[in-house]
Amino acid sequence: AGLKEEALPFMLRAAAAAARLFAYADGILFLGRAETVLHDLHPHDPPPERVRMLAQVLQQRGDYEYAAGHYQPALASYEKALDLARATGEPQREADLLRAIGRTHYLLGRPVESQKNYDNAIANYSKLEAEARAGGDEAAVARASRELGKLHFFKGELDRSHAYVTEAVRIAAEIGDSRLQGAALNNLGGIHFQRGELEQALACHGEALAIRERERDEAGLAQSHKNLGIAHYRHGEMDEAGRHLEEALALYRKVVDRRGEAVTLRHLGNLHYERGDHAGARRHWEASLSLC
Repeated sequence: AGLKEEALPFMLRAAAAAARLFAYADGILFLGRAETVLHDLHPHDPPPERVRMLAQVLQQRGDYEYAAGHYQPALASYEKALDLARATGEPQREADLLRAIGRTHYLLGRPVESQKNYDNAIANYSKLEAEARAGGDEAAVARASRELGKLHFFKGELDRSHAYVTEAVRIAAEIGDSRLQGAALNNLGGIHFQRGELEQALACHGEALAIRERERDEAGLAQSHKNLGIAHYRHGEMDEAGRHLEEALALYRKVVDRRGEAVTLRHLGNLHYERGDHAGARRHWEASLSLC
């Protein structure tokens, strides 16, 4: 038991290091071993802190499985983690997991289950938001507002989404949280795009891109380049669209984001088709489908 206890933190650090290198398969392996060690150490009546650690391990494994495009295993990991989070009374983790479960159901083509989990996540984040406001915790208000904005966006409630995300952008700028500001600006750009407000969408995504360049956030940069490419395409600016989409593709491949790569390839196919290059369009579409 002593050796297993000593090995546990090394397994968790190894998993995190693997994820930083985008070696998600290795990270999943290390977290699976950590789960086994936790069960071996406490086969019956584990102490609350160990249950919370197991919930963290399972949630993290779900994140890595999701990033690797393994949605069904990710869903199983998230649901096990959710049961543990509820057992130990972790409202923040419960809200995060409900959102993740809803998102995964959506990608698996299960809209009813997705919406149910989104509704439950909204209820949880609303409680967290109210508590943060009462306690004067601006950073927590900004985080909860962004999550609520994203969830209302997923439900097609764009006015409510806009109000929450705009507040998150404002607070993040005031408290100097650049990463949160960039992420919220990306969300705000998506809302404007859905409304057909392309100039505002381009402005938000451009501001997010600048922040993410300063932060050297490669995953965020890939997302911003992709969204700028899509917005420029919709705006009829094909050269700019192509430049941003090619940047996004290179970054998604670098960070090993198969879903981001597939989406970007699909939009590059659309771009080639619009230019009359049907062979190029087919090549990109087939490459996109091969990743799905």
